[in-house]
Amino acid sequence: MRPLALACLLALAAWSPGARDDDAPSPDDVHPLEAAGRFDEAAAVLEQRATVPGVAPDVARAWLDRALDYRLALDDTEAATRILRALAAVAPVAHVAARELDLGDVLTRGQRWRGSAALHTAWLARHGQLAAATLRARANVALGNAWRELGDEARALAAYREVRVVPEPPPPPPPPFLGGGAASGPSPRRSPYPAADDPGAPQEQDAPLAALRAEAMFWQTEPRYRRFVARTTPVYSGPPDRRGYDHWVQSVLNPWVVATVRELQGPLAYAYSAIIHEHAPAWEIAAFERIAATLAAFGRRVRDARLPPFLARALVSGLCDTWNVPADEQSAPYFEQAREGYRRCIRLSTHYRSTHSLYRCERALYDLDRARFPLPDELTPALTHRALAALDLPLATR
Repeated sequence: MRPLALACLLALAAWSPGARDDDAPSPDDVHPLEAAGRFDEAAAVLEQRATVPGVAPDVARAWLDRALDYRLALDDTEAATRILRALAAVAPVAHVAARELDLGDVLTRGQRWRGSAALHTAWLARHGQLAAATLRARANVALGNAWRELGDEARALAAYREVRVVPEPPPPPPPPFLGGGAASGPSPRRSPYPAADDPGAPQEQDAPLAALRAEAMFWQTEPRYRRFVARTTPVYSGPPDRRGYDHWVQSVLNPWVVATVRELQGPLAYAYSAIIHEHAPAWEIAAFERIAATLAAFGRRVRDARLPPFLARALVSGLCDTWNVPADEQSAPYFEQAREGYRRCIRLSTHYRSTHSLYRCERALYDLDRARFPLPDELTPALTHRALAALDLPLATR
Protein backbone atom coordinates (compact mmCIF):
# COMPACT_ATOMS: atom_id res chain seq x y z
CA MET A 1 0.00 0.00 0.00
CA ARG A 2 2.91 2.29 0.42
CA PRO A 3 3.47 2.87 -3.33
CA LEU A 4 -0.23 3.69 -3.73
CA ALA A 5 -0.14 6.19 -0.84
CA LEU A 6 2.93 7.83 -2.29
CA ALA A 7 1.24 8.13 -5.66
CA CYS A 8 -1.79 9.79 -4.05
CA LEU A 9 0.39 12.31 -2.25
CA LEU A 10 2.21 13.22 -5.45
CA ALA A 11 -1.10 13.66 -7.24
CA LEU A 12 -2.37 16.01 -4.53
CA ALA A 13 0.86 18.00 -4.63
CA ALA A 14 0.48 18.44 -8.39
CA TRP A 15 -2.88 20.14 -7.84
CA SER A 16 -1.73 22.39 -4.99
CA PRO A 17 -1.61 26.24 -5.41
CA GLY A 18 2.15 26.18 -4.90
CA ALA A 19 2.56 24.00 -7.95
CA ARG A 20 0.45 26.40 -10.01
CA ASP A 21 2.75 29.29 -8.94
CA ASP A 22 5.72 27.30 -10.17
CA ASP A 23 4.02 27.02 -13.55
CA ALA A 24 4.13 30.85 -13.90
CA PRO A 25 6.65 32.18 -16.43
CA SER A 26 10.21 32.29 -15.18
CA PRO A 27 12.74 35.03 -16.00
CA ASP A 28 14.78 32.31 -17.67
CA ASP A 29 12.03 32.16 -20.29
CA VAL A 30 12.97 35.63 -21.57
CA HIS A 31 16.38 34.57 -22.91
CA PRO A 32 15.00 33.02 -26.12
CA LEU A 33 12.70 36.03 -26.49
CA GLU A 34 15.65 38.41 -26.16
CA ALA A 35 17.66 36.43 -28.66
CA ALA A 36 14.78 36.69 -31.13
CA GLY A 37 14.35 40.41 -30.53
CA ARG A 38 10.89 39.91 -29.03
CA PHE A 39 11.40 42.44 -26.25
CA ASP A 40 7.72 43.26 -25.88
CA GLU A 41 6.97 39.66 -24.94
CA ALA A 42 10.04 39.48 -22.71
CA ALA A 43 8.83 42.54 -20.79
CA ALA A 44 5.38 40.99 -20.40
CA VAL A 45 6.89 37.78 -19.00
CA LEU A 46 9.02 39.65 -16.50
CA GLU A 47 6.16 41.90 -15.38
CA GLN A 48 3.82 38.94 -14.94
CA ARG A 49 6.33 36.97 -12.92
CA ALA A 50 7.23 39.93 -10.69
CA THR A 51 3.59 40.49 -9.70
CA VAL A 52 2.93 36.88 -8.62
CA PRO A 53 2.12 36.82 -4.86
CA GLY A 54 4.94 35.59 -2.68
CA VAL A 55 7.86 36.79 -4.82
CA ALA A 56 10.64 38.31 -2.73
CA PRO A 57 10.68 42.15 -3.03
CA ASP A 58 14.30 42.35 -4.18
CA VAL A 59 13.65 39.73 -6.88
CA ALA A 60 10.46 41.46 -8.02
CA ARG A 61 12.34 44.76 -8.12
CA ALA A 62 15.07 43.29 -10.35
CA TRP A 63 12.52 41.80 -12.75
CA LEU A 64 10.45 44.99 -12.90
CA ASP A 65 13.57 47.07 -13.55
CA ARG A 66 14.43 44.82 -16.45
CA ALA A 67 10.89 44.96 -17.82
CA LEU A 68 10.91 48.75 -17.47
CA ASP A 69 14.14 48.97 -19.47
CA TYR A 70 12.48 47.08 -22.30
CA ARG A 71 9.36 49.26 -22.22
CA LEU A 72 11.41 52.46 -22.25
CA ALA A 73 13.52 51.17 -25.14
CA LEU A 74 10.29 50.38 -27.02
CA ASP A 75 8.92 53.87 -26.21
CA ASP A 76 5.88 52.26 -24.58
CA THR A 77 5.19 54.97 -22.03
CA GLU A 78 1.79 53.56 -21.01
CA ALA A 79 3.25 50.18 -20.02
CA ALA A 80 6.23 51.91 -18.41
CA THR A 81 3.87 53.93 -16.20
CA ARG A 82 2.11 50.74 -15.15
CA ILE A 83 5.43 49.09 -14.26
CA LEU A 84 6.47 52.15 -12.24
CA ARG A 85 3.31 51.78 -10.12
CA ALA A 86 4.17 48.13 -9.47
CA LEU A 87 7.79 49.04 -8.74
CA ALA A 88 6.69 51.55 -6.09
CA ALA A 89 5.38 48.64 -3.99
CA VAL A 90 8.71 46.78 -3.83
CA ALA A 91 11.47 49.39 -4.26
CA PRO A 92 12.70 52.35 -2.19
CA VAL A 93 11.29 55.76 -3.00
CA ALA A 94 14.68 57.04 -4.20
CA HIS A 95 14.95 54.20 -6.71
CA VAL A 96 11.44 54.77 -8.04
CA ALA A 97 12.13 58.51 -8.34
CA ALA A 98 15.22 57.83 -10.45
CA ARG A 99 13.31 55.44 -12.72
CA GLU A 100 10.55 58.03 -13.19
CA LEU A 101 13.19 60.38 -14.56
CA ASP A 102 14.22 57.66 -17.02
CA LEU A 103 10.65 57.81 -18.34
CA GLY A 104 11.03 61.59 -18.54
CA ASP A 105 14.14 61.12 -20.69
CA VAL A 106 12.06 59.11 -23.16
CA LEU A 107 9.54 61.96 -23.42
CA THR A 108 12.37 64.45 -23.93
CA ARG A 109 14.01 62.39 -26.68
CA GLY A 110 10.64 62.06 -28.38
CA GLN A 111 10.15 65.86 -28.16
CA ARG A 112 6.86 65.38 -26.30
CA TRP A 113 7.40 68.60 -24.44
CA ARG A 114 4.02 68.99 -22.78
CA GLY A 115 4.17 65.46 -21.42
CA SER A 116 7.72 66.10 -20.23
CA ALA A 117 6.72 69.35 -18.51
CA ALA A 118 3.80 67.63 -16.76
CA LEU A 119 5.89 64.64 -15.62
CA HIS A 120 8.79 66.69 -14.26
CA THR A 121 6.48 69.22 -12.57
CA ALA A 122 4.71 66.36 -10.78
CA TRP A 123 8.04 64.71 -9.95
CA LEU A 124 9.39 67.87 -8.32
CA ALA A 125 6.19 68.26 -6.31
CA ARG A 126 6.53 64.69 -4.95
CA HIS A 127 10.28 64.27 -4.61
CA GLY A 128 11.81 67.74 -4.88
CA GLN A 129 12.39 68.16 -1.15
CA LEU A 130 13.93 64.77 -0.39
CA ALA A 131 15.61 63.59 -3.60
CA ALA A 132 19.37 63.74 -4.11
CA ALA A 133 20.89 66.89 -5.62
CA THR A 134 21.73 65.17 -8.91
CA LEU A 135 18.16 63.93 -9.35
CA ARG A 136 16.71 67.35 -8.53
CA ALA A 137 19.08 68.97 -11.01
CA ARG A 138 18.19 66.41 -13.65
CA ALA A 139 14.46 67.08 -13.20
CA ASN A 140 14.83 70.86 -13.26
CA VAL A 141 17.02 70.82 -16.38
CA ALA A 142 14.52 68.59 -18.18
CA LEU A 143 11.65 70.83 -17.03
CA GLY A 144 13.51 73.94 -18.18
CA ASN A 145 14.21 72.38 -21.57
CA ALA A 146 10.54 71.46 -21.97
CA TRP A 147 9.32 74.98 -21.16
CA ARG A 148 12.00 76.48 -23.40
CA GLU A 149 10.84 74.36 -26.33
CA LEU A 150 7.25 75.33 -25.60
CA GLY A 151 8.21 79.01 -25.78
CA ASP A 152 7.68 79.83 -22.09
CA GLU A 153 10.98 81.54 -21.32
CA ALA A 154 9.97 82.70 -17.83
CA ARG A 155 9.17 79.18 -16.61
CA ALA A 156 12.26 77.79 -18.30
CA LEU A 157 14.54 80.29 -16.56
CA ALA A 158 12.84 79.61 -13.22
CA ALA A 159 13.57 75.89 -13.59
CA TYR A 160 17.19 76.49 -14.61
CA ARG A 161 17.71 78.80 -11.63
CA GLU A 162 16.78 75.94 -9.31
CA VAL A 163 19.86 74.11 -10.59
CA ARG A 164 22.37 76.95 -10.47
CA VAL A 165 21.90 80.69 -10.38
CA VAL A 166 24.46 82.66 -12.41
CA PRO A 167 25.35 85.61 -10.14
CA GLU A 168 25.71 89.04 -11.61
CA PRO A 169 29.31 90.28 -11.41
CA PRO A 170 30.14 93.91 -10.70
CA PRO A 171 30.28 95.81 -14.01
CA PRO A 172 33.69 96.90 -15.32
CA PRO A 173 34.59 100.58 -15.17
CA PRO A 174 33.45 102.67 -18.15
CA PRO A 175 35.97 102.66 -21.01
CA PRO A 176 37.78 105.78 -22.18
CA PHE A 177 36.69 107.58 -25.33
CA LEU A 178 38.17 110.18 -27.60
CA GLY A 179 36.60 113.59 -27.42
CA GLY A 180 34.30 114.77 -30.19
CA GLY A 181 33.28 112.68 -33.21
CA ALA A 182 34.13 109.01 -33.10
CA ALA A 183 34.07 106.92 -29.98
CA SER A 184 37.21 105.07 -29.08
CA GLY A 185 36.06 101.50 -28.60
CA PRO A 186 37.66 100.03 -25.49
CA SER A 187 40.11 97.18 -25.76
CA PRO A 188 39.69 94.16 -23.48
CA ARG A 189 41.85 94.56 -20.38
CA ARG A 190 42.16 90.82 -19.76
CA SER A 191 41.29 87.55 -21.40
CA PRO A 192 37.71 86.37 -20.74
CA TYR A 193 38.89 82.76 -20.80
CA PRO A 194 39.98 80.92 -17.65
CA ALA A 195 43.48 79.49 -17.45
CA ALA A 196 43.99 76.15 -19.15
CA ASP A 197 45.38 74.59 -15.95
CA ASP A 198 42.40 75.66 -13.89
CA PRO A 199 42.46 73.88 -10.51
CA GLY A 200 38.69 74.04 -10.11
CA ALA A 201 37.96 70.95 -12.21
CA PRO A 202 35.24 68.84 -10.55
CA GLN A 203 36.06 65.48 -9.06
CA GLU A 204 34.95 62.39 -10.93
CA GLN A 205 32.00 61.70 -8.64
CA ASP A 206 30.70 65.24 -9.28
CA ALA A 207 30.82 64.95 -13.06
CA PRO A 208 27.06 64.22 -13.64
CA LEU A 209 26.01 67.09 -11.39
CA ALA A 210 28.60 69.39 -12.96
CA ALA A 211 27.23 68.59 -16.43
CA LEU A 212 23.69 69.39 -15.27
CA ARG A 213 24.82 72.65 -13.68
CA ALA A 214 26.68 73.63 -16.84
CA GLU A 215 23.65 72.86 -19.02
CA ALA A 216 21.36 74.89 -16.79
CA MET A 217 23.77 77.85 -16.77
CA PHE A 218 24.19 77.68 -20.55
CA TRP A 219 20.45 77.86 -21.23
CA GLN A 220 20.03 80.45 -18.49
CA THR A 221 22.53 82.65 -20.35
CA GLU A 222 21.12 81.96 -23.82
CA PRO A 223 18.43 84.72 -23.83
CA ARG A 224 21.10 87.29 -22.86
CA TYR A 225 23.36 86.00 -25.65
CA ARG A 226 20.58 86.25 -28.24
CA ARG A 227 19.78 89.80 -27.20
CA PHE A 228 23.45 90.74 -27.41
CA VAL A 229 24.05 89.41 -30.92
CA ALA A 230 20.78 90.96 -32.10
CA ARG A 231 21.85 94.47 -31.05
CA THR A 232 22.28 96.88 -33.89
CA THR A 233 24.59 99.87 -33.91
CA PRO A 234 22.71 103.19 -33.71
CA VAL A 235 22.48 105.07 -37.02
CA TYR A 236 22.66 108.84 -37.19
CA SER A 237 19.49 110.45 -38.52
CA GLY A 238 19.89 114.08 -37.45
CA PRO A 239 20.66 117.22 -39.43
CA PRO A 240 23.53 116.96 -41.95
CA ASP A 241 26.02 119.06 -40.02
CA ARG A 242 29.03 118.37 -37.85
CA ARG A 243 27.61 119.92 -34.70
CA GLY A 244 24.49 117.77 -34.78
CA TYR A 245 26.56 114.67 -35.46
CA ASP A 246 28.99 115.33 -32.57
CA HIS A 247 26.06 115.84 -30.21
CA TRP A 248 24.56 112.51 -31.34
CA VAL A 249 27.89 110.74 -30.74
CA GLN A 250 28.09 112.00 -27.18
CA SER A 251 24.42 111.46 -26.32
CA VAL A 252 23.59 108.25 -28.25
CA LEU A 253 26.56 106.40 -29.71
CA ASN A 254 28.97 106.58 -26.77
CA PRO A 255 26.37 105.44 -24.18
CA TRP A 256 25.42 102.55 -26.48
CA VAL A 257 29.07 101.47 -26.74
CA VAL A 258 29.54 101.74 -22.97
CA ALA A 259 26.46 99.61 -22.29
CA THR A 260 27.48 97.03 -24.91
CA VAL A 261 31.00 96.69 -23.56
CA ARG A 262 29.71 96.43 -19.99
CA GLU A 263 27.46 93.56 -21.08
CA LEU A 264 30.25 91.85 -22.99
CA GLN A 265 32.98 92.16 -20.37
CA GLY A 266 30.64 91.72 -17.42
CA PRO A 267 27.64 89.37 -17.27
CA LEU A 268 28.27 87.49 -20.53
CA ALA A 269 31.97 86.82 -19.96
CA TYR A 270 31.32 85.93 -16.31
CA ALA A 271 28.49 83.52 -17.12
CA TYR A 272 30.39 81.64 -19.82
CA SER A 273 33.54 81.50 -17.68
CA ALA A 274 31.45 79.90 -14.91
CA ILE A 275 30.22 77.28 -17.40
CA ILE A 276 33.79 76.59 -18.52
CA HIS A 277 34.84 76.12 -14.88
CA GLU A 278 32.38 73.21 -14.56
CA HIS A 279 34.51 71.27 -17.09
CA ALA A 280 31.56 69.40 -18.60
CA PRO A 281 32.93 68.68 -22.11
CA ALA A 282 29.87 69.41 -24.26
CA TRP A 283 28.96 72.61 -22.42
CA GLU A 284 32.57 73.76 -22.03
CA ILE A 285 32.91 73.57 -25.83
CA ALA A 286 29.60 75.41 -26.28
CA ALA A 287 30.67 78.16 -23.87
CA PHE A 288 33.94 78.76 -25.74
CA GLU A 289 32.00 78.96 -28.99
CA ARG A 290 29.44 81.37 -27.58
CA ILE A 291 31.90 83.78 -25.96
CA ALA A 292 34.01 83.81 -29.13
CA ALA A 293 30.88 84.62 -31.14
CA THR A 294 30.03 87.58 -28.87
CA LEU A 295 33.56 88.98 -29.17
CA ALA A 296 33.52 88.58 -32.96
CA ALA A 297 30.09 90.20 -33.22
CA PHE A 298 31.18 93.28 -31.28
CA GLY A 299 34.48 93.47 -33.18
CA ARG A 300 32.55 93.56 -36.45
CA ARG A 301 30.32 96.36 -35.17
CA VAL A 302 33.35 98.45 -34.23
CA ARG A 303 35.19 97.71 -37.47
CA ASP A 304 32.22 98.21 -39.80
CA ALA A 305 30.97 101.45 -38.24
CA ARG A 306 31.29 104.24 -40.78
CA LEU A 307 30.62 107.94 -40.98
CA PRO A 308 27.28 109.22 -42.30
CA PRO A 309 27.37 109.83 -46.07
CA PHE A 310 27.28 113.62 -45.78
CA LEU A 311 30.43 113.65 -43.60
CA ALA A 312 32.19 111.01 -45.67
CA ARG A 313 31.64 113.04 -48.84
CA ALA A 314 32.77 116.27 -47.24
CA LEU A 315 36.00 114.73 -45.86
CA VAL A 316 35.97 117.41 -43.18
CA SER A 317 39.46 117.79 -41.66
CA GLY A 318 40.40 114.24 -42.47
CA LEU A 319 37.55 112.97 -40.32
CA CYS A 320 37.30 109.71 -42.28
CA ASP A 321 40.84 108.73 -41.33
CA THR A 322 40.26 109.86 -37.74
CA TRP A 323 37.28 107.48 -37.63
CA ASN A 324 38.36 104.50 -39.74
CA VAL A 325 41.92 103.94 -38.51
CA PRO A 326 40.99 103.79 -34.79
CA ALA A 327 38.00 101.59 -35.66
CA ASP A 328 40.30 99.01 -37.25
CA GLU A 329 42.80 99.22 -34.40
CA GLN A 330 40.19 99.01 -31.68
CA SER A 331 38.40 96.02 -33.20
CA ALA A 332 41.64 94.00 -33.49
CA PRO A 333 41.80 92.86 -29.80
CA TYR A 334 38.22 91.58 -29.97
CA PHE A 335 38.94 89.58 -33.10
CA GLU A 336 42.10 88.15 -31.55
CA GLN A 337 40.24 87.01 -28.46
CA ALA A 338 37.48 85.58 -30.65
CA ARG A 339 40.10 83.58 -32.57
CA GLU A 340 41.50 82.31 -29.27
CA GLY A 341 38.02 81.17 -28.22
CA TYR A 342 37.46 79.31 -31.47
CA ARG A 343 40.91 77.70 -31.23
CA ARG A 344 40.08 76.42 -27.76
CA CYS A 345 36.75 75.15 -29.08
CA ILE A 346 38.59 73.29 -31.83
CA ARG A 347 41.10 71.75 -29.41
CA LEU A 348 38.38 70.50 -27.07
CA SER A 349 36.19 69.28 -29.94
CA THR A 350 39.12 67.32 -31.33
CA HIS A 351 39.95 65.85 -27.92
CA TYR A 352 36.36 64.75 -27.23
CA ARG A 353 35.64 63.96 -30.91
CA SER A 354 32.71 66.34 -31.12
CA THR A 355 32.32 66.58 -34.90
CA HIS A 356 29.54 69.17 -35.12
CA SER A 357 31.17 71.71 -32.81
CA LEU A 358 34.52 71.12 -34.54
CA TYR A 359 32.99 72.02 -37.91
CA ARG A 360 31.23 75.13 -36.56
CA CYS A 361 34.36 76.49 -34.87
CA GLU A 362 36.58 75.69 -37.88
CA ARG A 363 34.13 77.55 -40.11
CA ALA A 364 33.88 80.53 -37.74
CA LEU A 365 37.67 80.79 -37.49
CA TYR A 366 37.91 80.65 -41.28
CA ASP A 367 35.33 83.43 -41.60
CA LEU A 368 37.33 85.63 -39.21
CA ASP A 369 40.67 85.22 -40.99
CA ARG A 370 40.65 83.19 -44.20
CA ALA A 371 44.33 83.76 -44.92
CA ARG A 372 45.63 82.53 -41.55
CA PHE A 373 43.05 79.79 -40.92
CA PRO A 374 42.08 77.98 -44.13
CA LEU A 375 39.51 75.23 -43.81
CA PRO A 376 40.97 71.73 -43.40
CA ASP A 377 40.55 69.44 -46.38
CA GLU A 378 38.04 67.24 -44.59
CA LEU A 379 35.75 70.27 -44.24
CA THR A 380 36.05 71.25 -47.92
CA PRO A 381 34.98 68.19 -49.92
CA ALA A 382 34.83 70.15 -53.17
CA LEU A 383 38.46 71.26 -52.83
CA THR A 384 39.51 67.74 -51.91
CA HIS A 385 37.72 66.36 -54.95
CA ARG A 386 39.47 68.81 -57.24
CA ALA A 387 42.86 68.03 -55.68
CA LEU A 388 42.35 64.30 -56.22
CA ALA A 389 41.13 64.83 -59.77
CA ALA A 390 44.26 66.84 -60.55
CA LEU A 391 46.33 63.69 -60.01
CA ASP A 392 44.84 62.25 -63.20
CA LEU A 393 45.81 65.22 -65.37
CA PRO A 394 48.70 64.74 -67.80
CA LEU A 395 51.98 66.46 -67.04
CA ALA A 396 52.40 69.88 -68.60
CA THR A 397 54.65 69.87 -71.67
CA ARG A 398 57.74 72.00 -71.62
